[in-house]
Amino acid sequence: MEQAIVFAAQQFIGFELCKQLLNEGFEVIALEHEMMLDEQAEDKWLEIGRNANLSYEMINNSLQLNHPSYICFIPLYDLFIQRNNEIVEDWHKSFTTLYQMIESRVELIIFISPAQWRVNENTIYQEIKNELLQSTRKSHWIEFFLPTIYGPWQPNQFLFQQLINKQQQQNYIDDLEDALYIEDAVRTILDNTDVELYGETVLIESGHTDMWWKCVNYLNPTFQRKNQLESRKVEKISKKISVKENMSFEQALEKQKQHYFRK
Repeated sequence: MEQAIVFAAQQFIGFELCKQLLNEGFEVIALEHEMMLDEQAEDKWLEIGRNANLSYEMINNSLQLNHPSYICFIPLYDLFIQRNNEIVEDWHKSFTTLYQMIESRVELIIFISPAQWRVNENTIYQEIKNELLQSTRKSHWIEFFLPTIYGPWQPNQFLFQQLINKQQQQNYIDDLEDALYIEDAVRTILDNTDVELYGETVLIESGHTDMWWKCVNYLNPTFQRKNQLESRKVEKISKKISVKENMSFEQALEKQKQHYFRK
């Protein structure tokens, strides 16, 4: 049985990683920071149900690792969603302390980052990644970049969810260039962790033109498109991979809507 450590395990990307890893038969250590917990946390674990292969810990606790090697998933994307430097900085401190204790067991690090950083975005996310890469020479790594991610449990910081719950705000954190259904995005990550990609920076994309706008137009045909915010592309993308869609974007958005109104 393979073993995985998932940080930000109750957040949007982290939770989907836990679900799919468990479905693949992994033993998963799910780590979370107490400042990132919300009222949805219990409902998420109920969705998974009892599973002997899942253990849940706070990031500031010491870990008992019983296996020689682990794949470590670090979804910086979920920290980006927080938009709260106090939380991110505290998470960074706790993460650094914990990682120093477990790094000898980490065989592969999977970073998951936003594909597009807004101008004037705090660079702490990049600092976390760079610090980790510099602190260890024992682990291989791959970094995946994702555009807007949508689906059940999408946070309200994204426009899609704002349109669904009729609480549209002036600000949203979407990448206006592309959009991926969360199950497809995470499945693509887990399918591409082979040694051939070690040390690579990989952009995951839909393979369709203007997918973000197609999704917005489906949710609200009267939505007025504004000019895209000035942004900068991530540096040194070495590969691009298109997801294999298990359903149309219309079906995926309907699943997000049904999930929200079922709560």
